[in-house]
Amino acid sequence: MGRQLPIAATRQDEVELLRFISTLAPIRVFQNFASCPEELWIADWERQEVPGCGYSIWPQCFPWEPAYGQTGGPGCPPERAGFE
Repeated sequence: MGRQLPIAATRQDEVELLRFISTLAPIRVFQNFASCPEELWIADWERQEVPGCGYSIWPQCFPWEPAYGQTGGPGCPPERAGFE
């Protein structure tokens, strides 16, 4: 797992930061939880706000194969049930 850096920013500042990062390498943005694996990926991060509890950035210059897992069960908060 990579380094996690929490940032407090406006939506516009967030988009500007992602634009800057994408000048360094092609990126893909994915949210941390969704109801199905296809919904994890945010195709248009410049226009679509990422719902829920955060997102991650994948600089595609680093080879990586995502491993999808299912969350849920009696101890799982309802807003985090789904895929990660």
